[in-house]
Amino acid sequence: MDILFASPDSHRNTDGPRVWTRRLALALAERGKKVGVAVIRRTARAGYLEEQLEGSPVTVFSRDSGSHSENARWIESLVRENRPAVLVAQHHFPALTACYRLRSFPVETVMVMHSDDTLYWRLSDFYLKPGQECPKHLVCVSRYLFDRQTAARVNDDAYEIHQVPYGVEVPPELPAREPNPLRLLYVGRMTQRQKRIRDVVRAFCAACEAVPGTTATLVGAGREEAEVRELAETLPGGSALRFTGLLTAEETREEFGKHDAIVLLSDYEGLPISLMEAMAWGLVPVVTKMTSGIPELVQDGETGLVVDNRGEAFTAAVRALSSDHGLRTRLSEAAARKIREGYGLDQAVGFWEGLIHSARTETGREEVAEIRETGFPRGLWRQPWGDASVAPWYQKPIASLLDALWAFWIRIPVERRVRIKRLFGRRDPEIHAPASP
Repeated sequence: MDILFASPDSHRNTDGPRVWTRRLALALAERGKKVGVAVIRRTARAGYLEEQLEGSPVTVFSRDSGSHSENARWIESLVRENRPAVLVAQHHFPALTACYRLRSFPVETVMVMHSDDTLYWRLSDFYLKPGQECPKHLVCVSRYLFDRQTAARVNDDAYEIHQVPYGVEVPPELPAREPNPLRLLYVGRMTQRQKRIRDVVRAFCAACEAVPGTTATLVGAGREEAEVRELAETLPGGSALRFTGLLTAEETREEFGKHDAIVLLSDYEGLPISLMEAMAWGLVPVVTKMTSGIPELVQDGETGLVVDNRGEAFTAAVRALSSDHGLRTRLSEAAARKIREGYGLDQAVGFWEGLIHSARTETGREEVAEIRETGFPRGLWRQPWGDASVAPWYQKPIASLLDALWAFWIRIPVERRVRIKRLFGRRDPEIHAPASP
């Protein structure tokens, strides 16, 4: 096997890392590489990757999620049996722990920083700290993430940092678009966290109400899908909104050809695949100001429009695109050119082909190495994604004792707890705070 991707998976979860995994795995397989994807199911039903890769040349390994240590050992066993040249752990906790356990094995291990999310920074701080020596490569999808990680690196020899943008397929030509009416599109998860989906719906409704003839389509699924559908029905302009639910890649491309602008009003992003795909099809990006990824793609007034807020500023941008067809055409062509010149799929796949080639040609790479039982990274059990089963032997009885004491403590009435605290000089600020005048 040439390359093995590891990823959590769940039904109808189409976030950026999973879409990226599917697309890159298929692209490498089409170029003759032996590709595997190890998925750990979080739901009883088959996940997005399992469904999308069924019947493809990509080999899918799957299992139901167990404890952190069980999942890590399973990924480790797949590497031992299939001997891939590259293990792409991405930001998957068990896979990163497997990288630690595979330090003596001839495999190039890779962590991928997909976003500016706090979780990614915490993962990189833990797994890339001096002494861990895993993984061997860190791939950042944007220049912003690359620069921050480079500045934060302590040991230059411990791992290599690469900037490898997502790659998307570029259509041979842009579809013809009518001057009016303006058709807006959102593609992504239906979640308030990060994506601000409720605010997106409100912004769409306000813009459609303020600019007659404007329509909006929302593509995607998520926990808050039903809620935002109901929200749209209660707001002025909501009748101009259309929800499609989760679509296939082909159906999503058809939607790109029917719309004029792609909208992304998130709090933060990495390098959004849906935005890049839409720009490749000539949709004008309308985005909020973000530090990571977005400025590389969207320059206000050149390759799209950047708005200061999701209210009046967004409505003003919609009004400008609706009334000025020349502006819309110019931004559309510039957006497509931006993706075609620097973010095509072939450019991204080239890096991974090069990494596979260099791993295969290194001295001793073809030899079978024994995997030493190296244990688990120190302090893993303290992490939110950790596993108590890998804690030091003396930690378990201490943790059990503390849990029992806490269970006993919370059964004591609050008034008695306050009196006990007073014996030790402790005062409860909420109970003893002075009354407001």
